[in-house]
Amino acid sequence: LKHLIQGYNFFHEGRGSKRGGGVGIFISNKINSEPKVCDRREKGVNFVEEKFENIVVKIPNCIKIHKNQTKDLILMAIYRQPVNENLDFFINHVEKLMKNLDKPNNELLFAGDTNLDLIKYANHAPTAKYLDTMINHGTLPRIVRPTRIKHQSATLIDHIFTRHNNLTVISGILDLELAGNCGYTDHKPTFTVIRAQ
Repeated sequence: LKHLIQGYNFFHEGRGSKRGGGVGIFISNKINSEPKVCDRREKGVNFVEEKFENIVVKIPNCIKIHKNQTKDLILMAIYRQPVNENLDFFINHVEKLMKNLDKPNNELLFAGDTNLDLIKYANHAPTAKYLDTMINHGTLPRIVRPTRIKHQSATLIDHIFTRHNNLTVISGILDLELAGNCGYTDHKPTFTVIRAQ
């Protein structure tokens, strides 16, 4: 699985009990620093199928701050199944993960499908708690429009959070039809561009 796309390394954490699912991150092999998967077990934020599926990859010294100062880029890919029974578990694990990674030398990029609709944060206490957690760790949501549009509903459940600084250049939603007859997904692809070296 490591070389699914030419020129990129694929870091993946999959489910063991059923087909499908899991999370992954593609990283260009043109990056000078060697990326590595962070061990989250000691921090109590394991990959938990259908509740807190996650992978964290660290790219050392790839964000240039000043002439002789760099930061590590921490990439987090997250997925939560859309059931209410796992909400407290998920939000608690997001807090643990952010608490352990929110360090001065880390630039953070949190991305994933959390199945928490940010449009409803004012009326849904778990979504508000999740958003508060992310903001309390100095990150802001970079996607602010619906990412999943179906018949008579529109939800913002695919999130990207980065720190509140001048390193995030642009973020957005690609208006592509990837669902329907193609059968890939019914979510709009999201992206963000961060200024690196």
